Amino acid sequence: MSWQFLDIVEEGVLIDPSFKCGNKSIDRYLTKYAVKNHRNDISRAVVLVPVLGPKYVVGFYTLSSYHIRWDTLLPEDQEEIPKYGCPATLIGQFAVHLDKQGEGLGRKLLMHAFYECVKGSKVIGSKAVVVEVHPEDPRKDKNLAAYQDKWKFRPLKDKPLTLILKMDKVRKLFEP
Repeated sequence: MSWQFLDIVEEGVLIDPSFKCGNKSIDRYLTKYAVKNHRNDISRAVVLVPVLGPKYVVGFYTLSSYHIRWDTLLPEDQEEIPKYGCPATLIGQFAVHLDKQGEGLGRKLLMHAFYECVKGSKVIGSKAVVVEVHPEDPRKDKNLAAYQDKWKFRPLKDKPLTLILKMDKVRKLFEP
């Protein structure tokens, strides 16, 4: 099946009120708040929908601005960061429908989110990408391991579920 990325507010995007990803708070966010936050410039929601047929959301992510305080970084991550901190881009919400998990759509969504973060960093400064693993997510440990082992995200000192990946490393994902 072919997939496309759209802004959540584009005409034809359909959000199934019974969307389930395995985390009730993310399900609720998609069905109740994602469109509202997008329209109110709180965050940008990007959805993954089929190219053909009805455009039901099978996955989504949100991007918004974030500020990393210098004193929350591990000592090895403080290099090149001013003492007053730095701007970053938060991948705030991220989900794939339960029926589509295991098909590689999470990787497709994450790579698209990374690409949009790199694109945005060329317009407005952003030193890193930030993800926050939901503490109530039953897959929390698996998600933490994937972000840290595969993608090389690093935790903040005082928030082990908040992870950062410096933008220069994200950019390298798109270099030939």
